[in-house]
Amino acid sequence: MNSIFSYPGARWWKCDLHLHTSASHDSISLQEIPLKTWLLAIMKTGIDVIAITDHNTGEAIDPIKKIYAELYNNHPSGFRPLIIFPGVELSTVDNTHILAIFDTNKGTRDVEDLLTRLDIPKSMWGETNGVFTQKNTLEVLQCIKNHGALPIPAHADTKAGIFGLPPNSLRRLLANNYNIVIETTQKSSDWPEIVKNADPPWAQIVGSDLHRLPNEQDPPLFTWIKMREPNVDGLEMAVLDARNSVKISHNDTIDLSSINHPWIPKVTIKNTRYMGKGEEFIVHLNPGLNTIIGGRGTGKSSFAEFIRIAAVREEEIPKSLQSELQKYCLSHDEDPAGLLEKDSVISFEYEKDHVRYHIEWSAITNRHTVSLLSDDTVYDDVAGDIVKRFPITIFSQKQIFEMAKNPSSFIDMIDQDPDVGFSEWQSRWKTLTKRYLTIQAKIREIYASLPDKNTLYGTLSDITQKIHHIEKSGYSTILAEYHKVMKTNRAIEIWEESWQNAHESINTLVFQMGAIDPDIADLNPEIPTEALCAQELTEKTKKINELISGITTIADQLKEEWQSWLETKETSPWKKDFDFVVNRYQDLTKKLLEQGIHDISEYGSLIQKKEAIEEEIRSYDSLIEILQEYKRQESELLSEINDHRYQLTEKRKRFLSKYLNGKSQIIMRIIPFGDKSSAEETLREILNIKGNQASFLSSSDDKSGILDTLSFKMNASRQDEKKEEISLSHLNAVKKILYRLCDGEEIDGFDNRLLKSLKKCSPEQLDKIAFWFPKDTLYIGYWDEKKGEYKDITEGSPGQKNAAILYFILRYGTNPLILDQPEDDLDNHLIFNLIVTLLQGLKEKRQVIIITHNANIVVNGNADLIIPFKSEHENTIINNQGTLQDREVREEICSLMEGGRNAFEQRYTRILKE
Repeated sequence: MNSIFSYPGARWWKCDLHLHTSASHDSISLQEIPLKTWLLAIMKTGIDVIAITDHNTGEAIDPIKKIYAELYNNHPSGFRPLIIFPGVELSTVDNTHILAIFDTNKGTRDVEDLLTRLDIPKSMWGETNGVFTQKNTLEVLQCIKNHGALPIPAHADTKAGIFGLPPNSLRRLLANNYNIVIETTQKSSDWPEIVKNADPPWAQIVGSDLHRLPNEQDPPLFTWIKMREPNVDGLEMAVLDARNSVKISHNDTIDLSSINHPWIPKVTIKNTRYMGKGEEFIVHLNPGLNTIIGGRGTGKSSFAEFIRIAAVREEEIPKSLQSELQKYCLSHDEDPAGLLEKDSVISFEYEKDHVRYHIEWSAITNRHTVSLLSDDTVYDDVAGDIVKRFPITIFSQKQIFEMAKNPSSFIDMIDQDPDVGFSEWQSRWKTLTKRYLTIQAKIREIYASLPDKNTLYGTLSDITQKIHHIEKSGYSTILAEYHKVMKTNRAIEIWEESWQNAHESINTLVFQMGAIDPDIADLNPEIPTEALCAQELTEKTKKINELISGITTIADQLKEEWQSWLETKETSPWKKDFDFVVNRYQDLTKKLLEQGIHDISEYGSLIQKKEAIEEEIRSYDSLIEILQEYKRQESELLSEINDHRYQLTEKRKRFLSKYLNGKSQIIMRIIPFGDKSSAEETLREILNIKGNQASFLSSSDDKSGILDTLSFKMNASRQDEKKEEISLSHLNAVKKILYRLCDGEEIDGFDNRLLKSLKKCSPEQLDKIAFWFPKDTLYIGYWDEKKGEYKDITEGSPGQKNAAILYFILRYGTNPLILDQPEDDLDNHLIFNLIVTLLQGLKEKRQVIIITHNANIVVNGNADLIIPFKSEHENTIINNQGTLQDREVREEICSLMEGGRNAFEQRYTRILKE
């Protein structure tokens, strides 16, 4: 077993029930081999359970048991725990060989008593050729059974096997209850027809029949057998349920005892109203199928709901049930119906990837803590997200019924699957939509800053005409030169502004730079490596600061260049020409003013206005380029948003295809964007539409609302791919209508109050319409056996609805599953054909904890652990925990559960004698 701790209940044991020692005289190669050597060689094979079955003798049994006890105490190299069944291989008068397997507490004397009962001469014990009892096969089987041992016909399909008996003898063997299992070497297809068609069939095991030491080239054969404790009762119960409890292995690398799925080994409840009072209520669990039984009021449902609290799963309870289940979350002091106390503590252990954790919730702090367990040591651990780290699926019968009423609630469960990855999808969705809103805001900002281009060109034309008029007044040369000089001067000013303060910017940057002297006081210069480290740090610091000093020199040079430029400008010939033109213009303006001519004074400002407008036009063109880039990003991002939303639908479809492929009791189909109620709710929120105005979204009277045009139905028996295309096209059409209405366009069919309301929608509201998508919904159909077709689950009876939902729950997932009375509303036919059948295959790959009143689930499901709850002095206790292998547990089932005895009689008729 590879769990880091042991666990109660049934488990898989690797068994070889046919081994010979040197006590079998035909084991030639073993005659000189010490039994201790033989036993250590068997341990090396990895076998858990063996039966010593020497020919007609039990001589080696007690010595081997004694040797094992010594090995167990000393634990030498190569020691491995081993369960040893005493046994013997008997020869009958029919020339068949029969194994007799005794309980583990028996020994040599018990085998010899059987040999004596069968009149096998003591002088011939250990021999095989010519040594046999005078009793036939059936009589030997009966004698073994009466002696308290389990009879197993050896190598039934080869020499000295029962398949060589006459047909009438085989029929007599099949008709009695003494034989229920055979050892074979070949597939059942090679069996006699009378055996293949037997009802009930014989169980089949394989054994090595080894007469030598095992080796790697020819390892012993073995059978996996599931039982709580290896004893004759456990073997007998297992072979009676051979389909689920006996596995013949043809591959030594497969380890059925390995636990490769997450599971809950232990639950502890302390100081609740009816559970854990005085001392902790501790439930140890099995990694397979656990069934919790008990009378009404024994705390079974409380147990499940307390786990829900510790596992942070309260949010999964439907709103319609929250008030009813509130009692499990309230202190008795807060509410008389509350089942908690102020100091209640609920915890559970969770094992995954062979690492065990302890998760605890305390009512005092109302906080959860997570610890890592390793053997007897507890380590603190950062909790993270308990729901994601330690997934548990919990369903009560009422939850299941609510899900049947609202199939779309299944989508939340689908989204929890790692392959769907909804959390990661949602994170990406938020990033994409946030980027979209940001781009839209930038686009609006550009539009707000954009001047009217026509107005700009019109104003520019008017100003240009005025300038032209003034220049035609006879002073065109002076004005033209002035215009030219002013334009050149502005260009020089812009050029100067681009580098005037460069030296200051560099000095500011240099001030923030520089390598500080490294702290090397702790480095020992006597140690070569540390001395080298100090040297390299010092040299690199010096080099960096030299480079930075060089940057400062550049800044000083730039400052000098600026001063040089100012001097050059002031003394340059073109500056004198510029001043001459400006002075001549100013003289002209003064002269014209004295003559009463005022237009010329506008020339300078007109020139400046013209230049400003021309710059605005250049800026406009630049903004348009930026706007076009944002529009391109908007289009790409919107396409990515649509694709991302579509990917979620596709992942959900693949999930259903994975778990519901082929013919099944139910079908599930994702209907893209099919949740009409969520579509209306989210659109109301975006558009801030309240009251009767929302009728334009969805009208129950004439189906004239916008959303009524979307496709919300799907064919029950097949996926209609065109439905998705129609939904997408209709969805885009709805968005276009909404944009038109919000822009103020009057469209027939919508009243004025609605139009006024939509006109008030902000741009930010309209942005969200772009990535508004109705949620996917789910069609669930159940197979109607009478009509031979799938029918909508909403048309089914409560039992049919629950059965369909349960079918899916039991097919999906590997994390621990807790079901509280799932059989309610189901008849026994559905329970057996649905729940029991699925549980038999499920329990090997998933831990299941079922709270039940139905004996069929416990008995026919072959529970790996049965936990009877009992109320004693208003406190829950566990009474006779165990498996079907335990007589006390079988008695509990018969007394506590309706139909318990009938369930046993149907499944274990041949051994139910109490």
